[in-house]
Amino acid sequence: MATHPPMVLPIRFFKAILKSNLQRIKIPDKFTNIYGGMLWNPVFLRPPDDTEWKVHWTEQNGEIWFEKGWKEFVENYSLDHGHFVFFTFDGTSKIDVLILHQSFHDPSPHTSEQRESPDHSDDEEEEEPDSDQNQIVKYDDEVSEGNLSLNWPRDARARELAKKFISCNPFFTVLIRHYNLTEHRLNLPNLKGYIDKGKKYVTVEVGGKSWSLKLVRYSSDRIRMGLGWRTFAGENGLEGGDVCIFELISRNDHVFKVHIFKRQS
Repeated sequence: MATHPPMVLPIRFFKAILKSNLQRIKIPDKFTNIYGGMLWNPVFLRPPDDTEWKVHWTEQNGEIWFEKGWKEFVENYSLDHGHFVFFTFDGTSKIDVLILHQSFHDPSPHTSEQRESPDHSDDEEEEEPDSDQNQIVKYDDEVSEGNLSLNWPRDARARELAKKFISCNPFFTVLIRHYNLTEHRLNLPNLKGYIDKGKKYVTVEVGGKSWSLKLVRYSSDRIRMGLGWRTFAGENGLEGGDVCIFELISRNDHVFKVHIFKRQS
């Protein structure tokens, strides 16, 4: 019998609006498989304007589709191809939604051929400590499942954790290597469009505690975490082989929530 990971609420996912889902829209299969049995019918979509939109859903071949009421929601908020809707489900009949009325632009300097290759990566290597952690890459095959991963780790475990991580916020995934701890620094992806060019510090949070980490620019568009990283790594017991997911929870204040996955023994 197939097993699923324990349910942790709230759960967040997003859907890209396409011409094909203006009349009705399919909820991501990952959500349906784990949380579908908890979904009320109808549900009430709640945008930031405090209105509630009643939407009925149907199940077809194990898939959940928002149908009756969805078209009216789409028309009221002028949703169109290229927009995004972010959903936050807490187990009740009311689902908070956030609408992004613009297309998601890939700020990566990669060519289209590089973006289409799932194996492309500039991940750090032990013998090349000055190389990039990863470039920002948008993966179209992840969009429908609500994944805003900004990089694609070469390490299989880190890659799998990145694929399974669901958030309405952009995030990047880092495999901690020994030199990150001995040299007290962590190279970051190209975060152009997410971190202001002149920004000197970012804040990282774990379990309600926060640290201020200094950003060191070592080329025109390359930055690393320097001063403060040693303290952060030590106080959180980071070791080589651990995986950290940095979730950008505030673009204005440059705050990352860090999710730590300890290395497998």
